[in-house]
Formats: sequence, structure tokens, C-alpha cells
Amino acid sequence: QVHNFCSSSFLLHSLTRRTAKHFNELATMRVLSVFAILATLAVVAFGQSLDLSGTFEQCNFADNIFTRLEIDGDLDARASILGGGCTGVNAYLIETEFRIRVDDVNSDGSFDVNYDYTRATATPYSSEAVDAFEVSCPQQSFQINRSTNVLSCLFCSDRQYDILKIIDNGNKFYLGNDVDACTTAARPTDYETDAFQVAASSNNTPNDSPNNSPNNSPNNSPNNSPNNNSPNNNSPNNNSPNGSSDATLVIPSLVAALLALALLF
Repeated sequence: QVHNFCSSSFLLHSLTRRTAKHFNELATMRVLSVFAILATLAVVAFGQSLDLSGTFEQCNFADNIFTRLEIDGDLDARASILGGGCTGVNAYLIETEFRIRVDDVNSDGSFDVNYDYTRATATPYSSEAVDAFEVSCPQQSFQINRSTNVLSCLFCSDRQYDILKIIDNGNKFYLGNDVDACTTAARPTDYETDAFQVAASSNNTPNDSPNNSPNNSPNNSPNNSPNNNSPNNNSPNNNSPNGSSDATLVIPSLVAALLALALLF
């Protein structure tokens, strides 16, 4: 009986050790799995990070629109869009504030992004610009030199979807050429012809003073035009990822077409 008891104790002890070892292995595997998941999430998060803080400028030569874009480290952005600004015939100013969010990173290193707008105002500097804005925002009233809220009529009610490709070590980037992409299905697949580039001077904006608006001097000298300080002045097609061209960052294409037509007269 003593022998049987000792044998049973030995077997029980052996089984206990094996069971403990098994559970230790399972615990180790679970810990390693958790670390692997966390590491994967960290890689994904790092891969989807977008370091684009700074001040950038673009001259959209096809539509004669000058855009100044300020982005902080949290991807909160402010844009000043000056119609006619590339040649100094300043017809209107649109100012917006929005948050840039990264949806995905593509195989070519470009980003799928979206914009959440929190503020947008439009200031016409000519009667033609007033008429163009009133066509797109019939519920709003526009006056020369007066800013009007256009968040509800010129921009996507929820989010705008876009693509973004960074080149030249972050000194330039391209955006998609479709500014009416209010759904993921409508996200553009081609880029604008003209790149955003690091601003030549972060202290000079096209709207520093309302006294410089073209209604005070409709024939402003081209020497005062933002395009002369813009690094985009070299060529409208430098380094473009494709041959497409459309309206700039945030102004809808219908308004861009109307205002571009107004600038011809």
C-alpha cells in the first residue's frame, strides 16, 4: 500500500509539473502573441502617420488660383485660396479650417486622406465673384469685401476624400484633382498638375491686409502677386505625377469654373 501510495504521489507530482509547464508555455505564447499584435499595430500606426507640418503654397495655373496652406503637427490645417492670385487679379478669397485624417497608405507610398471642415468663409472682391458665389450658395447673401459663411454650401456636408503624394523629402506634395469627392467611392485617382511646395516666406500671405484687395486697385501690378513669391513659379507642370489638372485644394469645381470664367471679363 505504501508502494502504491508513493507511485500515485509520483504520478500526481509528475502530472502537476507537466500541467504547470503546459500552462506556462501557453502563457508565454499568449504574451508573445500580444506583443506581436502590439508591434503590428505600432508598425501600422507608424506607416499611416503623416508628417506634413509647415506652410505650403500652390499656384493652380489652369484656373489662376493661388492657395496658401498652413498645417500643424496635429494635421490641423488652414487654407487661404485667392482667386486670380497667380497673376495678381485678385477676384475673391476663400478661407477654411479643417483637420486632415489618414485613411490608408497605398503601395506607392501615397496616402488616402479625408478632410473635416470646421470653418469656411468667402469674400468676393468683384461683382463677378459675387454673382458666382450666389449661384453656388443661393441661400446666402454676398457683398464685395464682406466675408460670408460658405461651409454649408461650398463643401461636403460630412467629409471630403482625397489622395496625397509627398515628394522631394517632404518639400512638395500633390493632391487629387477632384474636389467634389464627398464619398469614398468618389475619391480621385489622378493628381493635380501643380504641386504644393514649401512657402518661400511664411510671413507673406496673399491676404495680409484687406487694403491690398483688388477692389481698391483692380489692376494690381503683377509684381505684387503671390505667384512671384511662390516656388511654383518655375513651371506649371514640374514633377507632376500625371498630366491631369483641375481646381485646387478645397474650392468646388463648379465655383472654380464660374469664377475662372468671370476673370476673363
